[in-house]
Amino acid sequence: MACFNLVSETLKRGIATALVNGHMETEQFKRWCRLRPLIAPMLANIDMVAAQTTHDAAQFKILGARHVYRFGNLKYATPAPPHDQRAASTLVSEVGRRPIWLAANTHEGEEEEIAQAHAIAEQRLPGLVTIIAPRQPYRGAAIADTLRFEGFRVARRGAGERLAPDTQIYVIDSMDDLGILYHLVPVVLVGGSLIPKGGHNPLEPAHLGCAVLVGPYMDDFVEPTAELTAAGAVQTVGNAHSLAAALIRLLGDPALARQRGTVARRVAEQEWVALSDLIAALSRLLPTPATTAPAIAARA
Repeated sequence: MACFNLVSETLKRGIATALVNGHMETEQFKRWCRLRPLIAPMLANIDMVAAQTTHDAAQFKILGARHVYRFGNLKYATPAPPHDQRAASTLVSEVGRRPIWLAANTHEGEEEEIAQAHAIAEQRLPGLVTIIAPRQPYRGAAIADTLRFEGFRVARRGAGERLAPDTQIYVIDSMDDLGILYHLVPVVLVGGSLIPKGGHNPLEPAHLGCAVLVGPYMDDFVEPTAELTAAGAVQTVGNAHSLAAALIRLLGDPALARQRGTVARRVAEQEWVALSDLIAALSRLLPTPATTAPAIAARA
């Protein structure tokens, strides 16, 4: 209601108004439909509604918005994480020529499945290195202990342990290292997707040309996943066996991994074009010196 009052007062004063990064959950849309007689006049007078998805855009139009555009989710335009070149060089020297891949932003319930995929894939990819970067770094010690108990040779960066020649699984329990890892590995599994957690942003590894693997639960990132999948840059895996099969194929065929990574980067860069279009559209709402400054109602 506070947002409704803010927009209403802004419109009364003739101030240009834009709703940016607009998104509605299903239940919210149903509530607004019941209030449409109240909502529609307000939305109809907003100068621009920049929706996250095509579905969001359709919902805003149903509710009465007239100037609706789809520019994508601003979260997807986030640049890839930076990386420390010196730390990256150290990790490269430790890995040597061994095949390597990354499971990024993993959640509880995924690491053991990932470890089993490693055990299967290692039979065809001798010397395979699996890097696990948990979403909650504090879980690093528990992950390492569990996988050691299961018989894997594990090193943990948070404990100051280096990647040794016989290390099978390297647990990197620091979010600051994701930038290094995305630059280093050819294949990335997006965590939070093997279990019903909604997944994480697949465009982060895509920006750096990684071949991207996802589980079946990418509910929070449906559109970018669909775009990457349609372009042939993403492969969906459902369990340890399908994950291992994907790793064997991609790591066993570096040219294929590079080709998928190139396509992934191209799709990710398209989101920057959408961001540029959004900025251009907003600039057209900016006032001339004789007019009043616009108010931008943003939704994160």
